[in-house]
Amino acid sequence: MSQETLHTAPLHNHCPECYSNEGLELVFTQETISKNWFTKKFGPVESKLSCHTCNNVIYPVTWDDAIERAFEYQQKRVQPQKEGRQFTSWAYVLLLLSVAGIGAAIYVGLEL
Repeated sequence: MSQETLHTAPLHNHCPECYSNEGLELVFTQETISKNWFTKKFGPVESKLSCHTCNNVIYPVTWDDAIERAFEYQQKRVQPQKEGRQFTSWAYVLLLLSVAGIGAAIYVGLEL
């Protein structure tokens, strides 16, 4: 399982930890499982606010009103991926080859 980044937004608010007004970054992610034949996306969108100046994760308990408003705005901009499976091109190639093989076997069987 891995986290797929849906949206990243730099914020120009003051960090509650180091009081720097640069370095805040808000990242929205969603769980993804990637296999050879399919990719599955599931789960809710998760968010993480971190400060690159003090290298801390900023938890919602310490957010002020300005960060809350910026979070709500950025959250509206996130387009979550539709939950479910998406087959890869390898799966479609395998399906096409198997259908062609079955068709060839039936054709050869009818000719004999």
